[in-house]
Amino acid sequence: MRATPGSRTRSSSSSWRRRRSAAGSPREAPREADDILAAFPIVNPNEAVLRTALRGFVACGMSWFDAHLWAYAEVCGLTEIMSEDFAHGRLYGSVMVRNPFAQAH
Repeated sequence: MRATPGSRTRSSSSSWRRRRSAAGSPREAPREADDILAAFPIVNPNEAVLRTALRGFVACGMSWFDAHLWAYAEVCGLTEIMSEDFAHGRLYGSVMVRNPFAQAH
């Protein structure tokens, strides 16, 4: 049987099942989600984040999505974010941006 784009052969289907089971079963998902939620706080947008994102969007020419990423860092007091979508080494407000893929000099 010849595989075409978008189709799965029996072997690719079984390897997908092995990869999925290696990553965790549906029964383990709630526990894994609880572990993640316990380790990382959920930060919802609020007025301060929205206004800060708008400032980054207008003043720095950031995309709307990048402006939100930066705004969360700025409002929550983070001093550094790692992203390849900003200028490496640039300070935006109080947040320094590092590109993890930039070559060291």
